[in-house]
Amino acid sequence: MKKFYTLILIGLFSLSVNATVHTINVFCTGIAPSTITAVCGDSIKWAWGGCSDSSRSTVIPLCGTPWSFAINSITPKYTVVNCAGTWNFKCYCNTSYFTGTITVTCPLGIAQRTGITSILDVFPNPSNGKFKLVVQGLQLSDPINMEIYNLQGKKIYQSLITNLKSEIDLQNQAVGIYFIKLQAEEAVLTKKIIIQ
Repeated sequence: MKKFYTLILIGLFSLSVNATVHTINVFCTGIAPSTITAVCGDSIKWAWGGCSDSSRSTVIPLCGTPWSFAINSITPKYTVVNCAGTWNFKCYCNTSYFTGTITVTCPLGIAQRTGITSILDVFPNPSNGKFKLVVQGLQLSDPINMEIYNLQGKKIYQSLITNLKSEIDLQNQAVGIYFIKLQAEEAVLTKKIIIQ
């Protein structure tokens, strides 16, 4: 049985889009790094550098979600880059501002390799355990089977999804990396999620 879970875990690793957290440090004298290369589903963490700081998107892809927020030491801020293109931003530090660029690519996932044009979005990612799940490109004639596995390959959650927009509460789970697997007819979609 342990080998079975290990095989599932290896399969999920190889099929999932790896969500990475990229940190942009916002200081009084500039931002570091000012250029990031990311993939769809990655998160950008905005780290406070001690000044009166804020971040705002300037020019982003049409499919992106604009942002504008203050950055402080109390509440970390995250931006999920969810579609390919060039994302330009400005960070305001006291009376100065600094510009940066996030270049996002969306590598072919299992859906594209099999000819299925379904997309699984989970956000925020990482989160405190509460996630919003959005499935695009599937017809919901029957419920979709959802399973979530931990890094040891143990199924920690299972549910039937009857709505293409759902919420998942995993706040009772330990901090770490998990994998969502959705199966509907011939489509199998996976996504790596992080609880922190």
